[in-house]
Amino acid sequence: MRQYRGTLTVPGEDSPYRTRSVAENLDLFERMRAGEFPDGTHTLRAKIDMASGNLNMRDPVMFRILHASHHRTGDTWCVYPMYDYAHCVSDAIEGITHSICTLEFEDHRPCTTGSLSV
Repeated sequence: MRQYRGTLTVPGEDSPYRTRSVAENLDLFERMRAGEFPDGTHTLRAKIDMASGNLNMRDPVMFRILHASHHRTGDTWCVYPMYDYAHCVSDAIEGITHSICTLEFEDHRPCTTGSLSV
C-alpha cells in the first residue's frame, strides 16, 4: 500500500486491485471473515481519491485481519474495523450527530461537518 500512497507532493497511484468487481471483493471479504487468510495479508479499503491532499483520504483501510480472541466474541471474528471507520459507524448507530475531536484526529476528519476540534 505504501508504494501506491504517494507523498505530500506526489499524488498516489491506483492499486492493481482497485478495479476488482463487487462480486470478487465480496468473496474476498467473506473469506477474510471466515479466517482463510493470515494477519496482514488482506485489508478492505475505501475507494476514495488517490490524489487527495490529505494522505489519510487516499483509499484508507476500513477492515483488517486480526486473529485474536476478543473479550466478548472469543474467536468468532478475525476481521476488525479500523478506528476511523468504526468511529463513524458507531456514532451513526447510536444517533450521535456531533462529536468533539481532539487535535490528533483532526487530519482524519477533513470532510466531517458538525465536529469540533479541541
